[in-house]
Amino acid sequence: MNPLDAILEFQDADFLPTPYDGSGQDRNWSPLLEDAFYADFLKEYNGLYAFDRALHLFGVDPARPYHDLSVRNAPSALWRGSYGDMLKDVCFFAEDLFGHLFGLRGPEAVVFDPESGNLDTLAEGFDGWLRFIGEDTDYATGQSLSQAWSEEKDVIPFDSRLAPRTPFILGGEFELDNLRPLGWLENQEFMAEVYEKVKDLPEGSEIEIDAL
Repeated sequence: MNPLDAILEFQDADFLPTPYDGSGQDRNWSPLLEDAFYADFLKEYNGLYAFDRALHLFGVDPARPYHDLSVRNAPSALWRGSYGDMLKDVCFFAEDLFGHLFGLRGPEAVVFDPESGNLDTLAEGFDGWLRFIGEDTDYATGQSLSQAWSEEKDVIPFDSRLAPRTPFILGGEFELDNLRPLGWLENQEFMAEVYEKVKDLPEGSEIEIDAL
């Protein structure tokens, strides 16, 4: 089984992407198409959800901003401005259960933690990223928590992620009691607020985060 098939096996059948015809290649995400594996994926599938909606791969879909590559990579987004030039060469194509973002920076597949501002290289290209996801899917996506949430509470809306009540970087646990569904944009802005307040503080400092 190739690494993409391993994801497609757990694709969410309730999410129906619109067909992608190759038009509307916005400058803010078109560098993704330089990766042949990604370009083929986008043309055939135009994004998807998998692993109990823990993994979300974006597509081209202006009618659904939470899914649209152009919206998710908008350089003018307020949350993105919190990170200065850190993300200028990164194009995001997916997110995990918590809103941590996966993208390409040139030939490198990277993961971005908006709370800490950490941007780490995972693999070479989209194909390498697929293999990374397949090696430890739960760690890479948060699948077990997504499954537990769906079983104990309700299915996670497509336009939302599970956000921590107490930010992870401030000691919040990866447990259901510390999570709640939050709209993707509200979640990104909240994590950016956390980042701005902790980035220059010495360890052990107390901070105040606006409650949601």
